[in-house]
Amino acid sequence: MYGYGGRASAFRPPAYPATLALSLALFGNSLIPIRTFQIALFLIMTASYVAVATGSFGPLAGVLTGWMFAIYPLFVFLSSEVATESLYMALEAVIFFLCVRTLITPYGRRQRAKTPLVVGVCCGVGTLTRPSMIFVFILALAAWGDVREGQNARSTLRAWPSFCLAVSV
Repeated sequence: MYGYGGRASAFRPPAYPATLALSLALFGNSLIPIRTFQIALFLIMTASYVAVATGSFGPLAGVLTGWMFAIYPLFVFLSSEVATESLYMALEAVIFFLCVRTLITPYGRRQRAKTPLVVGVCCGVGTLTRPSMIFVFILALAAWGDVREGQNARSTLRAWPSFCLAVSV
């Protein structure tokens, strides 16, 4: 059902087949909702990278990033192909956006715990999509430690448990 030429696109990824099963149960035996979901994931991925480029380098970089994503052949192919990569790349883009935003923008006390929680959930679902996402989790955790090192140890210790709890869920 999913993958390239009838082959699975990843080795036993439970998250994406569960998403497909939910779509088939809700909307019937049609690929239109699944392909629409694929396009929505592509738009989430593109919007995340455009936001990072615009925030870091200005509006021209954001426009160029959006155009490059729109015409890059692999992304065009993956937005229409039923495969785990679209979900994985969208989750990874959201994680990248939140990590860059955290590295650049200081947060209030409430947002410190919420952002690692969202990143942790994205890493957890991403790990269920592709097991290699666990390495993204480790890198994000290390980045959070480096950022929080400049503030104080208490803020780092408050962020890590919510981050780890979200991944384990």
